[in-house]
Amino acid sequence: EGTRKAVEAKMEALRQALPSDDYQKIRTAFNELKQESQKIGIEIYQRGQAAAPPPGGEQPEPPPSGGGDDNVVDVDYDEVKKD
Repeated sequence: EGTRKAVEAKMEALRQALPSDDYQKIRTAFNELKQESQKIGIEIYQRGQAAAPPPGGEQPEPPPSGGGDDNVVDVDYDEVKKD
């Protein structure tokens, strides 16, 4: 929530800088927005790391192959062209 509000504040600062045609002010506001928005990616990455199982940990077993009760029929077919 805090990062979101900070990004929104930087976006608003950039919006206010754009009409001024002051290159340095626009560039500064843009760079501040860019730095703040990178924090979003960091937070997403960290949340993903926290949810992922550790490497080498217990892995789920793959489903058994063959002999399953999937009602799958393996057939050959010929393509018939209509005249």
